[in-house]
Amino acid sequence: MKANTDFSRYLVNLIRNKSKHKKLYEYAQISERMFQRIKAGRIPTKESLISILVSLELGFDEVKITLEKAGYTLSDSIAWDVVVKTFILEFESTGNYENAAYRINDALYDMDMPLLMTREKIFKSEN
Repeated sequence: MKANTDFSRYLVNLIRNKSKHKKLYEYAQISERMFQRIKAGRIPTKESLISILVSLELGFDEVKITLEKAGYTLSDSIAWDVVVKTFILEFESTGNYENAAYRINDALYDMDMPLLMTREKIFKSEN
C-alpha cells in the first residue's frame, strides 16, 4: 500500500506542476472522482495512466519512468504498446501534443485495439 501512496504523491505533483485540473479532466478524459481516487493512493489502469501522461505533454522518458513507478511498462513485443509508444515519440519529436489522447485512440480504434481511458476497468486490481 505504501508504494501506492508514494506513486500517488508523485503523480499528483506531476499533475499540479504540468496542468490545470479542469483542462486535464477534459484532455485525458478523466473525472474529478478519478483524480480524487488517485490522490487517495489508487493506481489507475495502464490505459488511463497513459491518457493522463500524454495529456500532460510528457516526453517518452518521463512517461516510461512514471509507468515503471506504477508497475507498468511499454513493451516492444505487444502491438498496443508499440502503437502508443510510436505516438508518444512522435509527439515528443514534433512538440505537437494537441488532442494527443484522441489521436492515439483514433489509431487504436482503427486497429481494433483497446482504447485509452476505457471505463471498463478504471483502476489496477489490488489483488
